[in-house]
Amino acid sequence: MSQLSQAVILVADEEPDSLYSVASLLIAQNHRVLTADSFQSALAISNSQPLDLLITDTRMGHLNGCDLVCEIRRFEINSDVPMMYMSAAQISGVIRRVHDFGAAYHLKKPIAPQVLVELVEKALWMPHLVKNKIEASTMMMPHVSFAKNPNSNPFGFELPMPTTPIVF
Repeated sequence: MSQLSQAVILVADEEPDSLYSVASLLIAQNHRVLTADSFQSALAISNSQPLDLLITDTRMGHLNGCDLVCEIRRFEINSDVPMMYMSAAQISGVIRRVHDFGAAYHLKKPIAPQVLVELVEKALWMPHLVKNKIEASTMMMPHVSFAKNPNSNPFGFELPMPTTPIVF
């Protein structure tokens, strides 16, 4: 089991077979998977809760995965969520475009299960997750507040002055 078990992953794809297979594989890896079969449902889900990863098809009805990502990132809740794109085509222009939109990876359908698992684990270590984990652990630590005046003594007792010079 991964250190990042229970990551919240949204999988958006209009193809039911692809959506089911990707979601099933991620659930088997102990992730919490939300699925969306349309642009609108993906947008509604992503605006209701923070995500750790978005995996979307490059085609979502009359719009595309890049449009979806732009809409999702407009809202603070998921403004820095890492994303992966998948598509049936391996066209260089599409791949370049999704990387311009900040994609961590582009996967060609059908997706090899082991490749998906490995790339999801890598994408989950994107900087926003590391930052969030550091912030969460910092909040658990006791805090010390120091006075704004650097010459004042924040401890409330007299500190002894060294009698010999300190040499470094």
